Amino acid sequence: MAVNLIAATVPDSPGQPTMLESDKSFVTIGWTSAYNGGDDIDDYEVDWKIDTNDVYSVIKSTNNLNYFKVGGLQKGRLYHFRVRARNDVVLSESTA
Repeated sequence: MAVNLIAATVPDSPGQPTMLESDKSFVTIGWTSAYNGGDDIDDYEVDWKIDTNDVYSVIKSTNNLNYFKVGGLQKGRLYHFRVRARNDVVLSESTA
C-alpha cells in the first residue's frame, strides 16, 4: 500500500461578492467558492466598510455558506464588502 499525504495550504480568494437581494436596510451578498487549499472551507469571513472609512471591519463569519445577509444599513450610504475563506490552515486573501 502507498499513501501520499498532501499538506493543506492557504485557500484561494473567493469570487468577488455580488448583490443577490436588497431592501431599505439590508443587502444579501453572495460569492463563488474557490480552491480550498486541499482542506474543507470552515467558514467565510465577511468584511465591510462605509465609503468614507479607510478600514474594513469584520461583520460575520458565515460558516461555509457562500452568501450572507447584512442588516442595519442606512439609505444613501455607499458600502464596500469583501470576503475571505478560512480552512484549517489560515484565511485567504480578501476578494478586493
